[in-house]
Amino acid sequence: MAYIMMTVEEAKKYAKKDAIVLVATQDLASQDCNVDFVKKKFGECTDIIGSAKTIANICDEFVNQLRVFSDIQTDPINYESTGYLNTILFRSMSRKTDTP
Repeated sequence: MAYIMMTVEEAKKYAKKDAIVLVATQDLASQDCNVDFVKKKFGECTDIIGSAKTIANICDEFVNQLRVFSDIQTDPINYESTGYLNTILFRSMSRKTDTP
């Protein structure tokens, strides 16, 4: 699984503000890894992204997502169990494109 580390500014520009995304927040210190996804507009994720210490775009043939960590993580795939992980899932067409 490949990933690209992103800045807060890059993440805020990743999709259109009205794009519908699914968002889940997980306490990484908790043993319970079952979290619900909630449908939101990408513009509603500004606070999550703005307070991030680590952001990674993870995309493969199955899913396009931003992993937004509240603590610094050196590896967003094999991350440490500290802080919170906000996962933002995108539909493949919600990403901004450079073409008009």
